[in-house]
Amino acid sequence: MKFKIGEKVRLKHVTEEEKVTHVLSYLKTFKHYEGLTATIVHEYPKDKVYNINIHVPNEGRKPFYHNWNYHENWLEKLTTYEAF
Repeated sequence: MKFKIGEKVRLKHVTEEEKVTHVLSYLKTFKHYEGLTATIVHEYPKDKVYNINIHVPNEGRKPFYHNWNYHENWLEKLTTYEAF
């Protein structure tokens, strides 16, 4: 497994090839979440699937989360840019 429970990840812009899994279906709704961050809540190593809480912006109010299962190929590590 690429990620650990509690780790923050980014939801990738998923290619058609990456959408094909034998375990999960990539829902049209997921397109709306691409580029957002999420926290790993639980892992299912046998299927390379994670249960995640997606961090949904809430216009200055308390943030809320959407909970979904995502395949490992649909997630990527957060990258940080350190300027000089």
